[in-house]
Amino acid sequence: MLPLSSHLLDGMLGRAFALVAVAILSGIYLWRYYFRLKMPNLRRMTGSVVLIGLAGVALSLNSTFFQLADADGETLSLAWQEIVPLLVQTSYGRYWLGFSLLLILALHTVHQGRWMVLNILGMVTCLTMNSHAADTGSVVTWVLHMVHISCVLLWWGGLVMIMLGRFAHPGVVEQPTLQAFSTLILPVFLLGLATGGWRLASAFFENGGLSTAYWALVAVKGGLLLAVMLCAWRLRQLLPQIQFDGKRYDDGLSLEFFFAVLLLLAAAMLTQLPPL
Repeated sequence: MLPLSSHLLDGMLGRAFALVAVAILSGIYLWRYYFRLKMPNLRRMTGSVVLIGLAGVALSLNSTFFQLADADGETLSLAWQEIVPLLVQTSYGRYWLGFSLLLILALHTVHQGRWMVLNILGMVTCLTMNSHAADTGSVVTWVLHMVHISCVLLWWGGLVMIMLGRFAHPGVVEQPTLQAFSTLILPVFLLGLATGGWRLASAFFENGGLSTAYWALVAVKGGLLLAVMLCAWRLRQLLPQIQFDGKRYDDGLSLEFFFAVLLLLAAAMLTQLPPL
């Protein structure tokens, strides 16, 4: 990973876009191959997701070029001339290149469930190896981060698809599907929560402490996580009711998604910050 710089926001947005792309692909997998629901405009949606992910790669690389120019005192045009060596000769560039190729491959694997899972896991691996979790050299930290990000993206992507089903295609996602999603995603969410806490403790002991900025962002992420959990708890209370109140559920779902978006941005920022 490159050192912290004034272009952290560029890298955060780029990583957030990349995470969103993988999350939505995970949601598409749940929608098509687990819940067996129809996917309107699948080709268009997958193409849009690929463009979002590639935009994230471009933003991340743009942030890197600015950092290289700042570090070497070069002009930006000179830094852009280093794109090929950066992509080919550095692990940072190779993982982003691999992520891009896997993302484009998703246009084909989205029609094949088993290959789609492998494709998504490959992209998660690339994102993991481009985070500070890979800098520690600890296999445990690397595995924890990969499990954590997989769980979070599966939950986030599933939430996106439920939102689309409720608001863009009324009548597609009804109470039975919502109950099935809630039952499935609860252990996934709890596993993501547990691995995130374990990873935080591991980073603390491996580094002998954490920076103030890192702790501050962890606190923000914790607050957003609490808000998401409260929203989800309220939605779970509404689901078993015989007289299901769809409007109240949709209002609560919108609020949970709002906090989930902020949580994803905080998580993207946290992966850009060094622990110390």
